[in-house]
Amino acid sequence: MPALLTRSLPRRHATTLPTRLGVRIHDETRITLRLPTDLHAWLTAQAKNNRLSLNSEILHRNESEYRTTLADTDSP
Repeated sequence: MPALLTRSLPRRHATTLPTRLGVRIHDETRITLRLPTDLHAWLTAQAKNNRLSLNSEILHRNESEYRTTLADTDSP
């Protein structure tokens, strides 16, 4: 189980957030995301297989693609 960190937020919004890939989460933006039903079902199944929350699964996939894209643009 990942280590947890508590963010300093107003008391009514205080929350405990996990570190992500060993990196503490300093900034975050909340969004509402609309997904096709079949994509949502597939992502939910993938998250369950990987023992992740749906949010963590989506973050992992997006961060992997983001890093790949950065690496591709850095290559000559």
